[in-house]
Amino acid sequence: MRGLKLLIIVLLLFNTSFLFSKTVDNRAVSKTISKKDLSSPCASKFLEIHMMAESDEQAGTAIMKLFWLVDSAFIKEVADSGVDGRKWGREFAESFRDYCEAQPPVNVRTAVRQTIKAMKNGNR
Repeated sequence: MRGLKLLIIVLLLFNTSFLFSKTVDNRAVSKTISKKDLSSPCASKFLEIHMMAESDEQAGTAIMKLFWLVDSAFIKEVADSGVDGRKWGREFAESFRDYCEAQPPVNVRTAVRQTIKAMKNGNR
């Protein structure tokens, strides 16, 4: 049941209109993400992800993988919480972008942690 809830929240976080399309693999960019990317400067990794992505869904899935690599428990908590996935997803994306593009520059891991802390505290 928990796995099903996680799947539902991930699907709601990102517009899934192309999820089952044969022409777009939403995991294409996320397949290139690894733990070593967590040490990369966040702003450049954020830009790289969006340049590689053919759709918002691909970029969102890749960004979600970064969060999964840092704190999978957070993603599971959100999936179990029953939040409105679309609203939460917009807030999540905006918050991550803000922390990612902040000055002084931070690495991906730091931006992810800052975003998680802000989301848990309701600051976004």
